[in-house]
Amino acid sequence: MRVNLTVAEIGIFLLASQMWCLSRLLPFLIHDLIPDENADWQLFADLMKIVDLLFSPVVKKETTFYLAILIQEYLQEFKEAFPAITIIPKMHFMVHYPAQIRRQVKYVVRPNRNCT
Repeated sequence: MRVNLTVAEIGIFLLASQMWCLSRLLPFLIHDLIPDENADWQLFADLMKIVDLLFSPVVKKETTFYLAILIQEYLQEFKEAFPAITIIPKMHFMVHYPAQIRRQVKYVVRPNRNCT
């Protein structure tokens, strides 16, 4: 049985940095409770791969092509998993990230982000 709860419905209001930290820690906290073949968990894991690449301190130009494939597959899987939910603009903007990174330089160095 699938239960769809939004963050607002369960009373959790987080800043973007807090949500990022929660998403980084969540696999360590509940991984043992969720089967690996769970489709929702796999979708979350795919999103975390994308986030890891976007937040990495160095992004090589070659990696952006892989990132574009990951984003395209994630959005397609999301739409298949949740057909009644429309993809919001924030999710669509991910499609443009790889091209924007390639326009910068051969590689982009970003400051390291901490969970604070």
